[in-house]
Amino acid sequence: CAVGAELEKSGVDFTAHVVGFDVSDPKHQAQLRCLAENTGGRYFNARNADELGAAIEGAVSVSTEPPPAPATATVAAQGALTITSEVQVAWTGPEDRGDYVTFAPVGSKDGAYLDYETVGLKTKGNGKGTITLRAPAEAGPVELRYVSPIRKPSVLARVVLEVGDAEASIEAPDTVPTGSKVKITARGPVGKYHWIGFAPKGSPITAYLQYARPTGPVSEIELMPPSEPGDYELRYVLNERERIIATRPVKVVASAASVSGPATAMAGDTVKVTASGPEGSGHWIGFAPAGSDAGSYRDYVRPQGATTEATLMAPTEAGDYELRYVLNEREKVVASQPVKVTPAVAKLEAPASLSPRQEVTVRFQGPRHNSHWIGFVKRDTLDYLNYADVPLDGDTVALRAPDDAGDYDIVFVVDKAAIARHAVSVR
Repeated sequence: CAVGAELEKSGVDFTAHVVGFDVSDPKHQAQLRCLAENTGGRYFNARNADELGAAIEGAVSVSTEPPPAPATATVAAQGALTITSEVQVAWTGPEDRGDYVTFAPVGSKDGAYLDYETVGLKTKGNGKGTITLRAPAEAGPVELRYVSPIRKPSVLARVVLEVGDAEASIEAPDTVPTGSKVKITARGPVGKYHWIGFAPKGSPITAYLQYARPTGPVSEIELMPPSEPGDYELRYVLNERERIIATRPVKVVASAASVSGPATAMAGDTVKVTASGPEGSGHWIGFAPAGSDAGSYRDYVRPQGATTEATLMAPTEAGDYELRYVLNEREKVVASQPVKVTPAVAKLEAPASLSPRQEVTVRFQGPRHNSHWIGFVKRDTLDYLNYADVPLDGDTVALRAPDDAGDYDIVFVVDKAAIARHAVSVR
């Protein structure tokens, strides 16, 4: 904007017709419009491919064609307006490519707009029709305009209308614990761009955490509160970020949570874990490297109630880990316990010589989990021939020797690595 004004002041013969494609922020649109107006040009806005084509054609037209003939237009809203309500608008006008009907603040520049609908996309000539617009989120007077960007002045028709306000409210507990969904009753306008949800207290209108869309004039919803205790607001926000129409202060307090398991565990072994805390489909209980961020994890389970009894597989690499109770996938660790994971040790006992296809019972010691396996492989490889999953109970597995004579190994495999081998000759 400043560059355009400076060029115009310095006498540079420079005219910029500006097309804003998918520019939704009004502040950014104002900058582009200012650049065009300061150089004697026009600003065209476009939200999709059709509107972009119309905008480009309009920019070319005002640059290369003689000024269009004077034209007239009319606009009329059908029915009373309330904030964010949809209203049918009847229009007549030249329907030049790029023409549109819009709401705009009273007294604003001709290029200003709120919700709009393009009426001139593919045809030229006098036209008429009916479109649907969404009323502004602020109550009070507003202008309904027919705009033809290729003309000066560009506003061919304007009517001042009154937008009525709407009531809104939010009902919820004063205090809620972290990690447990809270029931909310909200009353207010319905619209696909409105939302009801949590935001930090006093934060900008653009801030949000968990939210839901209104389901009707009365919305009964459940939301997960923030994982960090503190002071928050439940908000009823119109058109994503246009207006906060209702708020409800809510204090979020820490939930009681615990997790317990063995202090040491063998790598890859199955361990029993007991945990208590809030329920939620996004919460988890599991292993993570000690000191890692809240999003790090190894094996885990979801809470199964206020108290969870579960089995987990210890990490397959030795080291320092934590059992954790984590809220909302990775938002906050609310309970933890250190666990030392020691290297996996395994032992296999079986005959050293077998006949082809002979049934054999293999006795074993080692970490237990059904993702581990014991089986025959070619000597010094992991190319398995037949195998059995490591059972959680018992200390034997049944295998069948390979069909062909040769030298083989029986292996105990954890995470694609053999932690024990027993040589066998098949003769």
